[in-house]
Amino acid sequence: MSFNEFLSDSMDVPGRVAKFAKLLFSDVDNGCGRLEYDAIAWKQHFIDKHPDSPQLVHMLVSSYVAYIKTIKSK
Repeated sequence: MSFNEFLSDSMDVPGRVAKFAKLLFSDVDNGCGRLEYDAIAWKQHFIDKHPDSPQLVHMLVSSYVAYIKTIKSK
């Protein structure tokens, strides 16, 4: 399972990951982000395109940690 698949699957589960997933996919829907991005590309995208929102990088890291924990438990 990719990170983006994890986020998509998490959108309906209340919590921080779902909030981040909705923001991320909203960014894609707006034509700013791309579904092909991995976590590293998303981080650079947020730094480059959304410098006024440093919390996006923190949300990314938190969500990525949840993703790693999920795939390691399987």
